[in-house]
Amino acid sequence: MFNNRAACHLAIKNFGSCRSDAARALKLEPSNIKALFRGAKASSMLKKPDDTLRYCKVGLKVDPTHKDLLSLQATGLVQLEEQRVEAELDAFQRQKRRAMTNKYKQLCNLRHVRVGPAVISDRRVTDFEGKADLNPDTGNLAWPVLFLYDEYGQSDFIQQFDEQDMFVEHLANMFPEEGALCMWDARGDYKASQLVVYAVANVVVPFATDDAWHVALSGEVETDVAESLRLREEEKHSYKHTWWLEVSAFCTLATLLQHHQYVVPGIPVFNVMVRGTKHHTTFLASIEHRVVQVQAPGFP
Repeated sequence: MFNNRAACHLAIKNFGSCRSDAARALKLEPSNIKALFRGAKASSMLKKPDDTLRYCKVGLKVDPTHKDLLSLQATGLVQLEEQRVEAELDAFQRQKRRAMTNKYKQLCNLRHVRVGPAVISDRRVTDFEGKADLNPDTGNLAWPVLFLYDEYGQSDFIQQFDEQDMFVEHLANMFPEEGALCMWDARGDYKASQLVVYAVANVVVPFATDDAWHVALSGEVETDVAESLRLREEEKHSYKHTWWLEVSAFCTLATLLQHHQYVVPGIPVFNVMVRGTKHHTTFLASIEHRVVQVQAPGFP
């Protein structure tokens, strides 16, 4: 009965059930060549070469000239080699990801920059999270940065913002005084000298362990215990009042990143608006004016 049912499952490509019934049939009749073939065939279709070769080995002892089993044996050997190569490649890629994360972690730690998980579902954030790297010409760390202009639902992404660059340098390029370069600036008041930059203070819980870094940035699997602890910390963090950092245009990126109230949420993200406008006033009211000034050293 099991053998016949295995044949039916194989015919309708229900390979998992075919394997199960073939195994049951072989418990009753270990040398049944049909059951051995069906077990080998279903295992091959499920990309389980170890099982395929095991069935073939037993079956070819019963019938050394069985063409279908010989063919499945050859297929199983090919699949086994493919899986070996794939496993080696996966291990290499994992080591590479971990090495990149370790390098990034070291660069951040040396600069006293705290980093946490991304909070914005944006491909520019997820694709460049953990990708800050040294500029070979200057030796400075260059960061991917996202500017948000919530008033118009617009944004700018800078792939390499040098840590020693001042905000005003990039703002002046994007919003020159002689006139806006962006079509969405309906009033024409987005000019570098009129802009104010904000960053959320301590928006995320910073990575505290090597495992936390690698789960977020290297694609490692988080353990149940680590997940429980993380969720507990995130819940406690969510009860805290949200403060914002108003960043002087003459600050360097490094000044902000090293601020004791700032944690990089995946990549640095900044909200930019025109000072004194209705949108700016509404924004300050919505955050209850919980703002901390971040001044540039040497500037008033």
